[in-house]
Amino acid sequence: MRKPIEGARLPAKYVVLDFAHVDFRPYSYQREILDELDAERQIHNRWRNLVVMATGAGKTVVAALDYRRLRATGQAESVLRRDEETGGAPAT
Repeated sequence: MRKPIEGARLPAKYVVLDFAHVDFRPYSYQREILDELDAERQIHNRWRNLVVMATGAGKTVVAALDYRRLRATGQAESVLRRDEETGGAPAT
């Protein structure tokens, strides 16, 4: 396989997609799960939830949309948990 010359104009098959600007829209079953997660948090104050879906059903998309909603409402700063004393990574 040949590599394209650096700085050369690349044919369409080499174009890199920028996923940061892709607008994902959940399917109806994913919206239902997102609504259930929201209800667990708002009604029952349960913030640790397990989403179980079949392979290829879009768990990653659900997680990303859920996180985006939490960030937009100011309910989440990061998906990473920090050690409260040191401000670093959790102890193992």
